[in-house]
Amino acid sequence: MIDAAIMIKSHQTKMEVVEHEIGAWYVLRDGEEYYLDVRTGLFGYGFWLLMRLNDEEVDGYLITRKAFIKPLVGEILHRPQLYFMRNESIDKQKTAFDAITAWRQGPRRPRV
Repeated sequence: MIDAAIMIKSHQTKMEVVEHEIGAWYVLRDGEEYYLDVRTGLFGYGFWLLMRLNDEEVDGYLITRKAFIKPLVGEILHRPQLYFMRNESIDKQKTAFDAITAWRQGPRRPRV
């Protein structure tokens, strides 16, 4: 008989940092899902947005990487009210924080 806890654990994914811009944003992957973590504290107004990328955004990111993400981040910073409805920071806050912390503490490997 297989332990149910082992089966559940084997199906869980681990969120990880796959791309970043120092002090601005992170792209995280959790299985097949990608998230964009944007934080700002500019001019006394700050916010944190953790947004799951939709299929079109994932495709754009996988094709051009930072060239796709940078304008998206610019749009989010310029008009955050358009993106707040997609904010998943409440549900995924700890998972994202743990992934970013582990990435910061881990060895730096060049991305291929």
